[in-house]
Amino acid sequence: MKSPDESNPSEPSASRPRISRWHFGAALAALAASLGILFAMAGTASLLGRAPSPGLGIDAPGLPFASAALLLILGLLLLWTGIRAWRICRRGLRAARHPGSAAFHGKKHE
Repeated sequence: MKSPDESNPSEPSASRPRISRWHFGAALAALAASLGILFAMAGTASLLGRAPSPGLGIDAPGLPFASAALLLILGLLLLWTGIRAWRICRRGLRAARHPGSAAFHGKKHE
């Protein structure tokens, strides 16, 4: 018979934190939102004609108007998607932590 002090290696230990799919999804969503910010900033800078040059002594023209606008729209869409996915993952983490509580039992705001 096994003593209670012995632990089974297949069981997750209480001291080691378990990374769930909600944590992984929240990390990916934050990464998508960050990339969205960068794309939107690059598109805006190109539209304003203030795009940074790639290096010293290199005269590279900025992006054409259509490409810069597409980059801006893609960045804003990626930012919105990342924020939306991050909020969904945070809601899932909260629901996993408190399985007995329902979302509609919260405070009523009038």
